[in-house]
Amino acid sequence: MSKNQVPFKKFPFTCIILLLASCAGPKKLMPPPEVAPTEYWKIKAEAVSPEKRKIILEALDKVLEKSRKIIDLNSFGIKTMKESIAILNETKSAAPFIIEAIMISGRWSTVLKESDFQFRYWCIDMAGYFKDDALPGMLYAIALDEKERSEVRIRAVKSLRELKSRNYLKKLFMKTGDSKVREETAKSILYLD
Repeated sequence: MSKNQVPFKKFPFTCIILLLASCAGPKKLMPPPEVAPTEYWKIKAEAVSPEKRKIILEALDKVLEKSRKIIDLNSFGIKTMKESIAILNETKSAAPFIIEAIMISGRWSTVLKESDFQFRYWCIDMAGYFKDDALPGMLYAIALDEKERSEVRIRAVKSLRELKSRNYLKKLFMKTGDSKVREETAKSILYLD
């Protein structure tokens, strides 16, 4: 043994810690498994440029306005295609604003009413196209929440399917007591398998 080497017997605990730390990989900004904290989305929203923020918020405002005029969900989807394209062109930037609308927080906490479920439905639909580790947990929580409207819960299940979130769908299938949500969850699991 050279004079610069340290015998393993003296530092076994340190060696184990170093070995485990090297296997952990890089750290990322990660939310908890269910619903991401507001701070997570706030950080993401602050990183969005003012130009992109303006495009996203204008599209969301137009969707809200249309949701208050159109009653039928199918017609509503067709009438909001232009806004859908605007949001889908900015998926990374739009995610925190869509989440804020879904959770009725931030600027939406004073704007949205209970009757604005179509707007939230649309936002939950859009969330199915975003690739963010925090979204499946949030959609799962919405699908499981018995206080939510049936249409919104089922849309959350469909968005989980679009995100290919098998684990959350299986968990939802085991936990939900709502027959419509359970049926849609079963279809989604079969679709992914």
